[in-house]
Amino acid sequence: MNSIQFIFASTLFSAAFIVICIYFDKHRHEDPLFRKKLKLRRRKPLPTYSGTSLKPSVILQTDKESKIVQEIQSAEAFMTVEDYQNAVVHFANAIACCVDPYDLLISLNRSLPNEVYVTLVERLQNNFADQVQKLKHNDQMKTLLDVSSVCELYVKNKTS
Repeated sequence: MNSIQFIFASTLFSAAFIVICIYFDKHRHEDPLFRKKLKLRRRKPLPTYSGTSLKPSVILQTDKESKIVQEIQSAEAFMTVEDYQNAVVHFANAIACCVDPYDLLISLNRSLPNEVYVTLVERLQNNFADQVQKLKHNDQMKTLLDVSSVCELYVKNKTS
């Protein structure tokens, strides 16, 4: 195939593609519900992050560190007033935002009361199961996220 034939074929296919796009766009605009759907889509609020949601919204890479720090500060504020349920929610959201949460889990394991840490691990396994499964491939993470081993450690520390 020489260059003239190639140019002719590519021009022909490009023109056909543009005609097909215009054709389907015209039919989309002729739909009687098109304007209503468009208004509804424009009125729909953008998804925002709330502390009670199960999963945080999609966060840009540059904002992840600040979001993690904000979640940890919120959780610490709830820990000071002994509102452990909300603290666990914020700790779980911070861990879910982390790319490699190993160090954060270790520090939380050391600093949190055992019953709060057990609740945190259970929440992670219930609400962020897909991310926890990815983390369990690492043997060290598996011991941090295994509820039965955490409960055993809790019982040992409580009896001694």
